[in-house]
Amino acid sequence: MKLHTTFVLLFVTNIIFAQTTTPNQPKKDEIKYLEDHNKLRIGIRGGMAFLTANSTGESNADLQGLRDKMSSGIQFGADIHYFTSEFVGWGLKYSSFGTSGSTTVSVAASNGSGATVEQDYAESLVARFYGPSFTTRILSSNAKNVYTLGFAMGYMDYMNSLNFFGQSFEARSNALGLSWTAGWDWMFSKNFAASLSLTYTMGALKTFDVEGANSQQLTSINETLLSDISRLEISLGISFYK
Repeated sequence: MKLHTTFVLLFVTNIIFAQTTTPNQPKKDEIKYLEDHNKLRIGIRGGMAFLTANSTGESNADLQGLRDKMSSGIQFGADIHYFTSEFVGWGLKYSSFGTSGSTTVSVAASNGSGATVEQDYAESLVARFYGPSFTTRILSSNAKNVYTLGFAMGYMDYMNSLNFFGQSFEARSNALGLSWTAGWDWMFSKNFAASLSLTYTMGALKTFDVEGANSQQLTSINETLLSDISRLEISLGISFYK
């Protein structure tokens, strides 16, 4: 319910943004870029992403340290939009985030002696987003700067290759995802621009499917892995207009 309410609020904000900014934009006969009807925009981007979950609830200090190390990673993505009017476009968006880490964890010995043993633990996760996107754009007076605000709602999939205390597993999951983007394109030619964008992608996983794990291992893995994969992305890229 919280995710759906957030989407509605963001979508309404975007509509208001489009309606209030459109009347103040330069007229068609004033800007060559608009005269040429640049309706198609393709963007490619990459940069850093930061997981925004403020607490994992992890009681093991070694695992909590690993979570802190894995809170940032590399992301890349692409999007394509077709502008049905000068300021409103519809399209598709894709993004991928990856991070990994390893540690040594102190766990209780299985013989019941009360002693602890050191065991290896590692994760290598990839979280992807795919979905339809809605965007608005406004232009500066000389059309060299294009400012965009967009929202997307779609599918998030998750894959994590685990070394779970000496055993290898692959955990998978999926969730509904929402993505909000504010961007800036600097037009250095008629059809190409350098881009800078800030994106917040929200998603929360419920359960993890782990092939080959017994019931006890599956329960332990579901309790250990981070379920909130919401992230903040900072990207640089190239945009192509046609």
